[in-house]
Amino acid sequence: MNAHNISHPQKILFIEDDDGLTRLIPVVLERGGYEAVIAKTGEQGITLARQELPDLILCDIMMPEMSGLDVLRALQNQSDTATIPFIFLTARSRPEDVRAGMELGADDYLTKPVQTNVLLSAINSRLKRHQALQADRLAVFAQRLVLSQEYQRQQMAHVLDNEVNQSLRSLQFIFNLLDAPNVQDVSLYDETKEMLGNLIQRVEELAQEMHPTMLGRLGLVPAVRWLTEQYELAIELETENLDYKFEPELGVCIFRLVQESLDNIARHAHTSKAKITLKYAAPFVEVRVEDHGIGFDLEQTLQSTQSMGLQHMYGLVAWLNGELHITSGLNEGTVIYALLPQTRVIPALRPSVSRDFLRLSSRFGQAEKGNSSDTTVRILLAMEQPLQLRGMYRLLTDKAQFQVVGEVQDLAQTVEALEKYQPHLLIINPVSADKSQPELLQTIMAAYPETAVLVISTTTHDEYVRAAFENGALGYIPNTATITDLHTAIMRVAKKQHYLSPTLTFDLARWQGLKTT
Repeated sequence: MNAHNISHPQKILFIEDDDGLTRLIPVVLERGGYEAVIAKTGEQGITLARQELPDLILCDIMMPEMSGLDVLRALQNQSDTATIPFIFLTARSRPEDVRAGMELGADDYLTKPVQTNVLLSAINSRLKRHQALQADRLAVFAQRLVLSQEYQRQQMAHVLDNEVNQSLRSLQFIFNLLDAPNVQDVSLYDETKEMLGNLIQRVEELAQEMHPTMLGRLGLVPAVRWLTEQYELAIELETENLDYKFEPELGVCIFRLVQESLDNIARHAHTSKAKITLKYAAPFVEVRVEDHGIGFDLEQTLQSTQSMGLQHMYGLVAWLNGELHITSGLNEGTVIYALLPQTRVIPALRPSVSRDFLRLSSRFGQAEKGNSSDTTVRILLAMEQPLQLRGMYRLLTDKAQFQVVGEVQDLAQTVEALEKYQPHLLIINPVSADKSQPELLQTIMAAYPETAVLVISTTTHDEYVRAAFENGALGYIPNTATITDLHTAIMRVAKKQHYLSPTLTFDLARWQGLKTT
């Protein structure tokens, strides 16, 4: 960008004791489109540099009382003036003088007399370089800011989801298994139960808004699909070549870009439709969100107080050294397109679900013949929440047909416990900070493929249910299950039969049909 194209002329501080040059150089600078500020001594130059904070300093070396080298040293010791581009303009052209100036940190060294075009070219070049460096520094700052924000969000989401919400859900689970008719004040019982459910839902919403925990548990596409269901919009989601595990930072960035885009559409676009396209074409992931709403003036919005969402998008993309392009026009809709580099890609290798399902189904049929309803079911409990673990233990030990043979609170020790206790049934609540639900179940199935697994989950979302079944679980019930639901699930799964809580919407029969065809 040329200096004369800038609305506010860039300011040049000229430090020189020669009266002739202090009259001539400012004229040259002003004709070049710059604003000139004059200082006739080194001390005056330092004072003006701190007051005016010029865009560039042009300084003589040989001056009385304080030389140009001393001026440069003084300015570099001040944080507000240390990065200002500095050019020496002097009659001293000996190599040792040039070297001394450059070693101190000068950006250029011009000798008198200097031609006008050479002077202006040097100034323009140094200003452009400085602007580029400043842009790089801002990009690095944006990256660090986004990283810090996401870290803080993740920490808070972890506390909300893994500590607060899981404790609340454990209470809800035990509370729900109580015998309501035996409670003296049934209305108070119902009200308390409803309040607890509402509180859990709100905490879960806050945790997901602050950090998409579903990303780590299920992956990018299910998380984005879940996100689209949170808006009252008709959203078309297209994905291509995304059967991979991507770096966590990339997943968070894509999720946030889609989230910010959908927020803008829901609030400002005045449209009920949107389209999201996610595509991996090595080594980049492409993200495109488009709508046919009323659009907006991009430049005007970026300069307004309503641009925080857009600024956050730019910061996210800068965080990963990607590219972001936003096109929008009044009544022409908006397209947000991001190109994000991906360096580490791991194929999301999944077991052959169809083959395993057929193999397991045939084995289940044989197992049913050898199981009778009065056989004691040996159960291993794997739950991270102590309250839920104690409550489940007490509920099951009250029934003669159930025997709790072991308890695991650290889910990483589940396989070891299976080998030790040899249970008929594993009841697990797969909420782990270290492993996602699919990874945890895959680890268990790889070590003990004959294990009958019943998942008790904090979520009722279809993606979680599907992931549980596809990775080896035989039963799935929510924390809100009744005691009857729990007992039925245990008996069915112990007989190696699939079971899904009737309170869930997942179409188990259709899934079974698809996996066997």
